[in-house]
Amino acid sequence: MIYPHRNITLRQLRAFCAVYEEGSFTRAAEEIHLTQSAVSKLCAELEATLGMTLFERSTRRIKALLAADDLYAHATRVLRSMQELEQGMQAGQSQVRGVLRVSAAPMIVYGLLMPAIQSFSQQFPAVHIHLVECATDETLDAIRRHRVDVGIVSNAQLGADLLSELIYEDVMCLVCPAGHPLVALEKISWDDVVQYDHVALQNHYGVRRVIDQIGLDSGHLWQPHIEAGMLSTVFGLVGAGLGIAIIPRYASEIARQLGLAVLDLNQLMLEQHSIYLLRSRQSTLSAAAEAFREELITGLRQL
Repeated sequence: MIYPHRNITLRQLRAFCAVYEEGSFTRAAEEIHLTQSAVSKLCAELEATLGMTLFERSTRRIKALLAADDLYAHATRVLRSMQELEQGMQAGQSQVRGVLRVSAAPMIVYGLLMPAIQSFSQQFPAVHIHLVECATDETLDAIRRHRVDVGIVSNAQLGADLLSELIYEDVMCLVCPAGHPLVALEKISWDDVVQYDHVALQNHYGVRRVIDQIGLDSGHLWQPHIEAGMLSTVFGLVGAGLGIAIIPRYASEIARQLGLAVLDLNQLMLEQHSIYLLRSRQSTLSAAAEAFREELITGLRQL
């Protein structure tokens, strides 16, 4: 039954978002501190008001339908706006408050974002920071679903629904074990690089696409001997003598800390490694997200 004259409530949206994120009425109830029956009733009321089914229910699992995907993007924006309004009214507009949600690959967080996060936290202690560390493609999805405010990515394949801002340009380096033959060379050529096995990230990371493009530009195509899901794993495999790897300079410090040799490849690179800040074209940045953006850009200009 459809209830066209009923209004959607914030309680319904909170229950819906919890079920969507948790994939379970039980876990959703625990997350928002309600009973399972209350959460189920709120979702059923929301479905009745909208006149559509949002979840496919079975005894084993809850599956979100396409209608739920669309509603979740709008619901999260509404709930976030209400949260910021409540916090702003309570604290006054002189202090930035709320939640800042940032998505980036783990090594971008470690290598580029740490100074900005530290400085931002000191300036805005009332802001809770939620970091989502994942691959480039997952970051794009998180922005489109409005699960994060901004994403920091490299070499992303963007659509018209996203706004991008170039915030940093890096170079690539080569990492290998400290005793590797490449370390003894005064000058490294592509012929030297391609004769050894390579370890690389999987291609849902932007940095992997940069490396593949470098190979195309140089006329030297190679297939990685091993592909890994985390850059820390790449470093471990290189340290075990299973290959060499090309990485962005922002990740080179941790490679050195692990005892690996980091070799300059500036003379071989035709293009720099570009880093972008992304956000949804459909929404404006919160005060916290805008403040973080400014802090990040200011800090990166000093590198």
